Amino acid sequence: MVQGNRSITGIADINQLAPATVKNDFLRMINKGLLTNCYMDEQSMRIVFYNDRTTQNGEVDNPIIERDDWISDNGPESPQLLPKMVECSGCGSSSLLQPSEIKPCPYCDTSLTYR
Repeated sequence: MVQGNRSITGIADINQLAPATVKNDFLRMINKGLLTNCYMDEQSMRIVFYNDRTTQNGEVDNPIIERDDWISDNGPESPQLLPKMVECSGCGSSSLLQPSEIKPCPYCDTSLTYR
């Protein structure tokens, strides 16, 4: 994506995956709200960003989109999650976890999950 490749088959080739797998992964990310500034054109099998502009030679003029420029069809943006202390259920120690992070407790190796 950073390279400006928006073709499902191109992304599949680069990552050595089946195009159907890449298509399903993108659709899942879009439906879960992880990619809120784009949609998949299933006819051309390309990812289209709402604020992409195409130059006269067909290249994307805006290949990298800053977070502030994203457009969401999902209503107001959800609040940004912050790191938090998580208490270990195994030994009671606390560790700082980032949103969606899962890591072992440094003392007893119990899995800690940010929730």
